[in-house]
Amino acid sequence: IGVDVHARLQDYLDRYNTGLLIIELILDRTAAPEAVRDAFDDVARAKEDEERFRNEAQTYANGIIPDARGRAQRMREEAEAHRQQAVARAEGDAQRFEALLAEYRRAPAVTRERLYLETMEQVLSGASKVLIDTKQGNNMLYLPLDQMIKQQKQSRAGNAPSSDSDGSSSSSVPRSSSAGERPQTGYGSRTREIR
Repeated sequence: IGVDVHARLQDYLDRYNTGLLIIELILDRTAAPEAVRDAFDDVARAKEDEERFRNEAQTYANGIIPDARGRAQRMREEAEAHRQQAVARAEGDAQRFEALLAEYRRAPAVTRERLYLETMEQVLSGASKVLIDTKQGNNMLYLPLDQMIKQQKQSRAGNAPSSDSDGSSSSSVPRSSSAGERPQTGYGSRTREIR
């Protein structure tokens, strides 16, 4: 305030050509007039609040920007890793198909049969197997291979094989009603009978 008053007072004196030069201005105490004191205090508080808010915003920005940059960098690295995995997987698949093509050119029938069996093994690996031979009197052969494999793993681990409530072991396989008959596997033919 003192600097402002000094400059304004010197300006007034110069306009009136008084020839006076103010060398030093000392204000012991400044107080707003009683009528405007509340407004004056409000302005002072508003300036203090503005400065405080500005500092808080700067502190927040200083904290959030590095965090956002870190997250962005991590996302870029994850995306790059995903890209590399996808490229490696695609290249591996391409090499596998090229090797498969070479095998197919050498022995098409064998390769087709092998691919069929591998696909059936994948598709049916989690399901109970029921084979029905409709050509030989509707005899049904039930192969609980999934349960048999599970029991085999349990017995290797030292567990006793589980049994049904009637005391019979679940690894027993029902046999075809015709003794001596063996159902055809159907490996050579994948045609279905039309009903």
